[in-house]
Amino acid sequence: MSTDPRTKYFDELDPKAIRYAEKLNAAEQIIVDAMPEILTKLVSMAKDGDIAAARYLVDRMYGRAPRLALAPAVDNTAPFTNRDWAKARYYQEKDREQFLRDCLRPQPGLLDGIVLKTGPTIRR
Repeated sequence: MSTDPRTKYFDELDPKAIRYAEKLNAAEQIIVDAMPEILTKLVSMAKDGDIAAARYLVDRMYGRAPRLALAPAVDNTAPFTNRDWAKARYYQEKDREQFLRDCLRPQPGLLDGIVLKTGPTIRR
């Protein structure tokens, strides 16, 4: 424990981040210093045919590709044809029209108690 009154609170609290900050910084620096060698080795392994190394590098460079729900060999669903697309579009339009009809249909009791005032009619 330090005797400095400014650090007394932190010494009593003793969180791990403060306690091990120097050791963590040293460990991180070792990793940072080794990165060029690690990347060089990883690239050479990928060039020599190591699929895992190549996949790791590509995933890190371009971001991980989304996983498929089923492997292509297991996926036996029929492809989405032009007819399926037209059918889906028809139902989408039908649903849209029904939605608009429902929105424009007067709701019972909606205008109860509202008095519409009109101005004088101008005739020519």
